[in-house]
Amino acid sequence: MPTSTPELSDYIENLPVGIYRTTRDGRIVMANSALARIFGYDTVEELLGVHVPDLYVEPKERTASFAEADSREEPAVREHRLRRKDGTEFWAQIRSRPVRDDQGKTVAMDGVLNDISEERSVRDQLVLSEARFRAAFEKSPFPMFLVDPEMNLMAVNRMGTEMLGTTEEELLAEGPPAFMADEDWTDAQIRVDAMRRGEIDGYTVTRRFQFHDGPERWVIVSVGAVRNPDASLNSFITQFVDITEQRRVQHELEALVRSKEDLIRSVSHELRTPLTTIVGLTSELASKWAEFSEEERRDLTKLVASQSADMAELIDDLLAAAQSETGLLSIEPQHLDLGAEVRAVGRVWEPRADLEVRLAKKGVHCSADPYRV
Repeated sequence: MPTSTPELSDYIENLPVGIYRTTRDGRIVMANSALARIFGYDTVEELLGVHVPDLYVEPKERTASFAEADSREEPAVREHRLRRKDGTEFWAQIRSRPVRDDQGKTVAMDGVLNDISEERSVRDQLVLSEARFRAAFEKSPFPMFLVDPEMNLMAVNRMGTEMLGTTEEELLAEGPPAFMADEDWTDAQIRVDAMRRGEIDGYTVTRRFQFHDGPERWVIVSVGAVRNPDASLNSFITQFVDITEQRRVQHELEALVRSKEDLIRSVSHELRTPLTTIVGLTSELASKWAEFSEEERRDLTKLVASQSADMAELIDDLLAAAQSETGLLSIEPQHLDLGAEVRAVGRVWEPRADLEVRLAKKGVHCSADPYRV
């Protein structure tokens, strides 16, 4: 450090930071060239003619600095928003030391000023980024967890505590999550080891958990790495998506598809029966037309028409089932005489087989859909 006055003046003049002395009433009595450049003035002399409060975006901050200096001895470090000659604003860090008179009153301030606009911008961006992350973390509709590289829980959001039925404090105090099976915990450790080595940046798996003796839940677990500038693992974020309801709906849809397939097979069988009868009767009529009496021809033709009507009903039911979401055929129960139904079947087969139908005198009745019997 120079000791003589000329050497000290040269030293101050050549410093890359602003050096100054200002009086309480707002005059600059000493400044170096760096300070003039920082404020955008061509010469120190031009800067010396400026009223110091005009350099502050908030002049009351300077007044407060002098008031505070009256009651302290040590230097102060503050950040202020200042204004250049062209009106642009910038952030500066000021290290100041009070200069006192014989009565101990602060009459001037010696200071060192650094332009920290870039540093402040980076810092503000970091603060903004942290605020955005915190808002996204806390307001997420999904349970989220922040975990350190050693798999210790650092933070959990509100949805996470609600899903687990506990508080953040309780979760932070306990070890491995009780809802995770041993094999799931081991698998998670293996995957996190791969993240530490930089082999992966995250993974997604589906797990089945049971939280606090409640029903089992199916959960999609997504894990993403948060890395330091040197690419080492800083922490990782885990997100849960409860898909229990989706799986239930999926299983119901799969069951519905199976029921529709069963329905198609059943309807195909029911269609085949009247079709077989129609084909058989029409073949008999075609090949033995002359052998049948007029009355037999009329009866057989009626049976063909009846079987055709039954088949048309089945087709209508099939179309209705295809249009519905349930896949179920409609059933319309009626009072039914089973004896009459048996006699109708007998009439169908009597011309083709040696068939004799005998029924008890007492009729048998039931409630059924005649088109399903």
